[in-house]
Amino acid sequence: MKYEVIVKNAVVTDPDGETIEWNSTRTRAWVEGRNTGFFTSNGNGGFMGWDGILDDVYEITGTASGTNRQGIDFEINIIDQLRAQLNCRWITQGIIEIVPEGYDARRMDYGTGECDDKATLTLRNQEREVNLRR
Repeated sequence: MKYEVIVKNAVVTDPDGETIEWNSTRTRAWVEGRNTGFFTSNGNGGFMGWDGILDDVYEITGTASGTNRQGIDFEINIIDQLRAQLNCRWITQGIIEIVPEGYDARRMDYGTGECDDKATLTLRNQEREVNLRR
């Protein structure tokens, strides 16, 4: 199952009144866990409960663009599909490229499927491991 998320002409205003303008088109493919749910039998006379929800996995592709709070235009492209597992708070796999106008492109590599808060940021052929925020 796939569905498309389209955001057109969104404006986000922070408490200080600064704004971010944003457009995005993404596709989410539900690739694991479609056959289970909260009330799916666990085989022992009970239900799977949250395990039937948290086994869901999505693969995300797409692009975004906009203008940040400093007035700099940007583009974001998902280079290698992102993997979002509901049992993990972080993206576990995939690569995005962020291109701010007038600056070098940078890539964020979320790894190969491990549920951790680590990613690798690449800018001008230099790599740095970063910790993702909660």
